[in-house]
Amino acid sequence: MLKYGGIFILFQLATVFSQDTEFTAHRFDNGADFILPYMFHPPQNISSDKRYPLLIFFHGAGEWGDDNYRQLANFPYHFINSINSAAYPCYALAPQCTEADAWTSFPRYPEVYNPPTPTRSMAQVLALLDTLCESDTLFVDTNRIYVTGQSLGGEAVFDIVTRAPHRFAAANPICGIADTAKAELMKETPFWIFHGTEDDITDVNYSRIIVEALTGLGTPPRYTEYEGAGHNVWTTAYDEPELLPWLFDQERSTPVHTGKKAAHSYRKTPTLKAIKTNRKITLSWTGILPYEIGVFSLSGKCLYKAAVTTSDRIGWTIDLNNIASGNGCYLVRLRCGNASVITPVF
Repeated sequence: MLKYGGIFILFQLATVFSQDTEFTAHRFDNGADFILPYMFHPPQNISSDKRYPLLIFFHGAGEWGDDNYRQLANFPYHFINSINSAAYPCYALAPQCTEADAWTSFPRYPEVYNPPTPTRSMAQVLALLDTLCESDTLFVDTNRIYVTGQSLGGEAVFDIVTRAPHRFAAANPICGIADTAKAELMKETPFWIFHGTEDDITDVNYSRIIVEALTGLGTPPRYTEYEGAGHNVWTTAYDEPELLPWLFDQERSTPVHTGKKAAHSYRKTPTLKAIKTNRKITLSWTGILPYEIGVFSLSGKCLYKAAVTTSDRIGWTIDLNNIASGNGCYLVRLRCGNASVITPVF
């Protein structure tokens, strides 16, 4: 049993060696009803007078479970091999979720709405992160915490940034989904987003709409799209020669203080519901009144745009027979102030 900052962490006596790297297997239990398996890697030759970045890796759905090993299947080991660890020494954390308690939840999928309460696995990752940062036996640089992940793990990257927006120095989601209504909470974190144009698991437009939302807030992320590539682009993305230097060059300009939870506020945006039936899209929303409605093809072409002028309007119907035909999939955007809400309609 290992003790970090007054909280006990159960661990398995297991060690994983691969490509000059070493992970040890642990299980985090802070009294909640979900015990989080995780792998942990310390930097080599630690000096107590230095602080080291922490890299968090979120696995995809293919690696969920409770074996506390499979989550490393797609981990970018070369990030911490003997060569790169000399230039970029860091702690590495690789937690594991189960299918029943995945990193994120999109109950209205294909809509991008993400509930305000984290899943149990994500709540445990946040608690573990606080514990590691507050430990008096680790030397984590709390201004250089980086988060990356692919597929379901890419969704986790977006999600955890919105739940702790002042915590991360950089985020690297690959083929993920984000709640665009929470873009305001992501805008202070540098992102490098990756996706393949022919992804048949997570449509590339999920990345495109969060890129548009962040760009609309004046904080455009770095975005790489692989033409003709499918879902499995993480190997290519992690091999990008500029990624590792870019990631470890990021540092929060405002120091992170542990022990206190920041009060977070959401930009006021309407809650949008869009239903497509019989060549019509029916929109309904609650909250702040949007001033413009737009419909776009998945390629980004504007098919329809209209101004909302009546102050008591709470809904809208769009006849698709009166606009350019598409392939049955559309993006609907509501604009309000300098923020946007975007949702796909299939």
